[in-house]
Amino acid sequence: MRLVVWQNPANKESEVIAVKNHDLTDRKLAYRRFTKTDIEAFTWDGVGLRPTWKTRTMTGYIPDYSVGDFDNDGQDELIAALILKGGEGGVFTEPKSTMIAYELSSHRNDESSSGGQVSNDD
Repeated sequence: MRLVVWQNPANKESEVIAVKNHDLTDRKLAYRRFTKTDIEAFTWDGVGLRPTWKTRTMTGYIPDYSVGDFDNDGQDELIAALILKGGEGGVFTEPKSTMIAYELSSHRNDESSSGGQVSNDD
């Protein structure tokens, strides 16, 4: 998974944004199945990267994400594809995905970051 570096216009600090997909098997088996995910941001404090904010934990996994002006309001949003249910069950499982977006300019230093689901169903 790639990392995204975004400069916060409010304080001019750069933030490293990373997705944390949680593995059901905890890497003990040959395959991996992700069941929950969250997105975290870190800033450099002179010694290392310290966490500054994170989203709430969501069911599913995020295969990719980006930062951009998703709703054309002049403010950056964090946009991510969220896979709620994959097609690993064969013909009996219907895959389901959604897109989520978080307002980056109004995030707080706790898990109650503003933002939410933009659309669902794929």
